[in-house]
Amino acid sequence: MERQKRSSQLARVATAAAALALSAVLAEVALRLLPAGVVVEPNLYRMADGLLLLRRDWSGRHVTPLWDVALSTNSRGFRDFEREPREDEAVVLGLGDSQAFGWGVELEETFFSRIEADLPPVRLLKAAVPGTGTSDQVEMLARFGPAERPRVVLIALFVGNDFVDVERGGSAQYEVVDGFLAHRGEGGGQLRRLAIESRLLQALRAAQFRLGLAPQRKRMWDSWMREYAQVHLLHPPERTRLAIAETIEALDQIVELSRGMGATPLLVAIPRSFQIDPAEAAEMARGLGWAPEELDLEQPQSRLAAWADEQDVAFVDLLEPFRAASRAGGQPLFYTPDAHLTAAGHAVAAQAVRPALAQALASVDAGPQAR
Repeated sequence: MERQKRSSQLARVATAAAALALSAVLAEVALRLLPAGVVVEPNLYRMADGLLLLRRDWSGRHVTPLWDVALSTNSRGFRDFEREPREDEAVVLGLGDSQAFGWGVELEETFFSRIEADLPPVRLLKAAVPGTGTSDQVEMLARFGPAERPRVVLIALFVGNDFVDVERGGSAQYEVVDGFLAHRGEGGGQLRRLAIESRLLQALRAAQFRLGLAPQRKRMWDSWMREYAQVHLLHPPERTRLAIAETIEALDQIVELSRGMGATPLLVAIPRSFQIDPAEAAEMARGLGWAPEELDLEQPQSRLAAWADEQDVAFVDLLEPFRAASRAGGQPLFYTPDAHLTAAGHAVAAQAVRPALAQALASVDAGPQAR
């Protein structure tokens, strides 16, 4: 009798497990038949001849513990409006990584969109791609520039990781599987891949974030952060010096390509959050075991400014505008512990870049003698 009872209980458990598994499979299938919907890891990427780009006509809602925003791409594969430039509009080609793309903010809140809205008649083509570096943007300009015929090429360089991305090979450090982005050789195995690619698990994780059930993340001053932060050392290691040199070489190529197609290049340097916040800078130094005298926090911008002066390139350093905005109080300019710009940060960037872009457009109208 006892054996029969246990057998019946096991049968009920097995039936319930089978029903749950079937429900999960059906939910997964149903979610895959729908548009992208809510995502935690957006499957919006594609590789084209070794260059990381965005899938065309993709849409979804990107949810993390820090934000919940809409993402979409147009028929060009840009996070941009589906609108051709009018005849009276000056075309500006905007290049950059996830900062210019606008992780964490709505499209209308990005500094690219704000500039376009406030500086008519301008059509700013928003060709930023998360994960790319300056060397990738050379290739993007070569591909898109001739057809788009920009009058200004706006390069947004994030000093927080762009130097390292160039040294690592840009797009070559990634692989794309079914639209998902992963570092080549990235660990985690099948469980991580399942967590990324399962639409059901993505929806459950997004629900967790929306309900505020995710644990609070802290800044990790690990080996990755050390590699990125070494650009702020007074005497950086050889690999970092190589990263800076390769980035400068890529900028040289962008200038040559831009001027070759009759466009004016404009470089914008986006700062790292610890360059703005002294408390975070002190935390970074402690976490990485560096003494304050070993650091020159402004060194990346100083190097870029020197290059821009040598090449006679318009340069917007956002460091001081961001410091001034931070001192004035108000909304945070960066997500914490994530390093991406908030809507307030994009607003400050737009305000600083707008007059420089207007001047660059005027210099094109006036001809070479204005440069």
